Amino acid sequence: MIKKLNITNYFNKISIFVQSNIKLIIYFIILFFFIIIFYQYYLYQKDKKILNLSILYDKAKNNINTKDFSESMNLIAKENGIYGLFASLELIKVELNNKNYLIAYEYYLEILKENKLKNIYNSIVALHAAYNLTDYLSSDKIKKLLSFIDLSNNSFKGYNDEILFMLAIKDQNLEVKDILSNKILNDENISFKIKERIRKLNEIDKYQ
Repeated sequence: MIKKLNITNYFNKISIFVQSNIKLIIYFIILFFFIIIFYQYYLYQKDKKILNLSILYDKAKNNINTKDFSESMNLIAKENGIYGLFASLELIKVELNNKNYLIAYEYYLEILKENKLKNIYNSIVALHAAYNLTDYLSSDKIKKLLSFIDLSNNSFKGYNDEILFMLAIKDQNLEVKDILSNKILNDENISFKIKERIRKLNEIDKYQ
């Protein structure tokens, strides 16, 4: 009996609260629906923007030898997200093909310094830059690119060390070269392909 009375009192309190605050509750419900509608609209606009960027990007890639290519890619490159990154890399590719290595380097740095990308993307871009520019720019510039690599990720450590090894050969720093060679060849976390490349580079360097 007491339990039933408690339940009745509880529902009475709820009823009184609702009646006393009916306007506030209605406003809250309306606000809640507006938030849902706004969020859905935001997601729609975001998806629409990504779709438009993808269409613009594909169209620009198909017109690589026209003036529209540069204008479109520069426009897309200003956007955040994956298509902004793709467009920036396409502009860099043009500079690399034209042997404008310093301009390509500055483009790479611009992408990396914006720091809007996740560490994994920054690491990939930095490695992409280092591999493309090692033969053409100073070791200091290449090491600056490598500073953007997330070395806490074991997937990138081997590539980072491989590039440092290549720089040691280029700079004729035999001591550093031997240290890096032993480090790479004895590291279980570094892939077999990288180790094979190091062995081949050692052989080539040995007979030069």
